[in-house]
Amino acid sequence: MPYTGYDFSPTSSNDSQIYGFDFSVALASGDGINSATFSLLPIVGTDPNPEGHLVGSPHINGLVVSQIIANLLSGVSYCVVCTITTLSGQTISVSAGLSCVNDCVGYLS
Repeated sequence: MPYTGYDFSPTSSNDSQIYGFDFSVALASGDGINSATFSLLPIVGTDPNPEGHLVGSPHINGLVVSQIIANLLSGVSYCVVCTITTLSGQTISVSAGLSCVNDCVGYLS
């Protein structure tokens, strides 16, 4: 899966935020998004149920797909993967990193 070249800003374990990917550059003119899925893969640390942090279903708005992700585990870094199926039948996946930092980090300096 292609890496987007950027990571999402770090989050804390009590946050619930919307994360999204813009597929406008990846699709041919006139093509669109038929369906989308998100997955979370722990890449640093462990999480026994990473998919449990995905709230509801992905939202498709034109060529942008978004997902609410909540209550990640502190100290774990995740790979956020979005896979779409296009109207023309292609399957395209992209990914970006997302780290969950210790909730007290900002208070320890």
